[in-house]
Amino acid sequence: MASHILIVDHEPSTLKTMEAFLGRFGYRVSSVSSAEEAIRLLEHLEGNGPVNVDVVITDILLPGMNGLDMTDRIKSRWNVDVMVMTGYTPDYSYEAAVSKGASDFVFKPIQLEELNLRLKRVLRERKLNRERLEMMDELKALSITDDLTQLYNSRYFYIHIKMEIDRFNRYGHDLSLLFLDIDLFKIHNDTYGHVEGDKVLVRIAQLIRSCLRKMDTAYRYGGEEFTVILPETPAEEALTVAERLRAVVAAESFPVPGALAHLTISVGVTQYIREESVTDFVKRADAAMYRAKQAGRNKVTCVWGALNSDLSHIRQVNTEKPRAALPMAEKASDPEKSPVPDTAPVAIGYYFLENPSGADISGLIKLYRLAGWWTDPTDNPAMVSGIVRGSHFFLVAREGSTSAIVAMGRAISDRASDAYIQDVTVDPVFRKKGIGTQVVSRLVSRLKADGIGWIGLIAERKTHLFYRPLGFSPMADAVPMLKLL
Repeated sequence: MASHILIVDHEPSTLKTMEAFLGRFGYRVSSVSSAEEAIRLLEHLEGNGPVNVDVVITDILLPGMNGLDMTDRIKSRWNVDVMVMTGYTPDYSYEAAVSKGASDFVFKPIQLEELNLRLKRVLRERKLNRERLEMMDELKALSITDDLTQLYNSRYFYIHIKMEIDRFNRYGHDLSLLFLDIDLFKIHNDTYGHVEGDKVLVRIAQLIRSCLRKMDTAYRYGGEEFTVILPETPAEEALTVAERLRAVVAAESFPVPGALAHLTISVGVTQYIREESVTDFVKRADAAMYRAKQAGRNKVTCVWGALNSDLSHIRQVNTEKPRAALPMAEKASDPEKSPVPDTAPVAIGYYFLENPSGADISGLIKLYRLAGWWTDPTDNPAMVSGIVRGSHFFLVAREGSTSAIVAMGRAISDRASDAYIQDVTVDPVFRKKGIGTQVVSRLVSRLKADGIGWIGLIAERKTHLFYRPLGFSPMADAVPMLKLL
C-alpha cells in the first residue's frame, strides 16, 4: 500500500508543487492549509479506524497554531512521523523541532529531490521501527506463552495474579483461582507415548478456553497442571466454572492409536483473602486440588479461608452424573440396606442419629425449598409427620445438582456456626466413654476447622452436631473421630 503523506502549508503554490512532485513517486498525498485542519483530519481518520497517515510535512509558520505546537500534539496522540519545514530564521532551530518529536528538519526554499530523499529515509526508519516493535511483541508473547498449548505460562501467571491482587486491594472485587491437574496422566503417557500425551494437553487447553469468559485467563502451570484466574468472581461462582470444566473434560474422548481414551481432571478452588501473599493464595488452591485427588479424583474441591485456620472450610462438589429420577420412596425406602458407598462424593446435609421425634426441621425444609425439592410434606414419602431422616436427605442431596448442593452447603455452614452446643444432650454411647458436652464442642470446633466431612446440625435431645466423613453407617462409627482431638 502506498505511503500516505499529509502536507500542511498556508501557501497554495507550495501545496500544489509538493502534491504534484510527490504524486509522481506513487505516494498518496493529502494537503491542508492550517494546523487546526490537520488535527481535525487526523481525528476524523481515527474515528473511522486506524490513522493511516505515515508522515506529516509541515511548515513552522502557520496561521493560528504553529507547526511545532502541532507536531507536539500529533506525537502525543498518534503514531505519525513529522517533518518540519522553515525558512532561514533564528526563531526556530533543529533542536527545537526534534524536541517536539519531529523526525527531520528541512529548510525552505524546498529542494524537491532532497525532500524526496529525506522522506524516503524517514519512511525507511519508520518501517524498521515498526518491525522492531512487532519483533519485541513476538518475543514478549513467546516469553509468556506455553509453546505446546498456547496458553500463558507460569511466568506470566505470577505476573498477572499480582496485578489482579492489586486490583482487588484497590476496588475490593472478588478474586478466585482454580488449580487443575489431569488425573493419572503419567499412566496415559506411559501407555500411549508422549506424542499422544501432548495431544491431550493441547485438547484440554482448548476445552479450558471454551469454558471461560473474556476476562478470565488460563495458564499451563507446568506438566499436566493448569491454573485459571477468575477476576470479579466469588468462590461460589468459581465452583460453577470448575464443575463445568470438570464435566467437559470427563465427557471428552481423546483419540489414541486404535481406541478412544477417557481422562478426568481434579480441580481445586479458592478465593483470595485480603492481605495474604501470592504464595499462600496459590498454595491453598493447590491444596484444594490435592484434596480432590484424595477424594477419588474427577472431583472439584473448594477451600474457604486460610489453611490451618479456624475459618477454613473444605467443601467438595458432587461430581457424579445424576441418576435417572426415581420416586423418593423407592430411592430411600430402606436406607440402612442401601448405604452410600465410601467412594461417593461428600455432600453437606443433616443426619439424625436416632428417631428425631419432635425435632425442629424448619431449616431443613428451607433447604429443600432452596433446592426446589419441597412442595408439600404429603407429596414426599421421605416426609413423615414433618420429620425427615438424615439418611433420606443424604440420598436426595446426592441426586441434586452441583449448584444446589453448594447452596445448601453454604446455608448449613452458616447455620452451624451459630449452633447451640450447650443444648446438646450426649448420647448414651458417648456417656459410657465419659464423653461430655465440652468434648463434643471441641470435636465440632476441630472438625469444622479441618473440614473433614459434612455438617449435620440438630440441637435437640438424642442428637448431636458433628462432621461426618464419606458415606454413612451406624452412629457408633462417629466415636473414632474423637481420636482427631
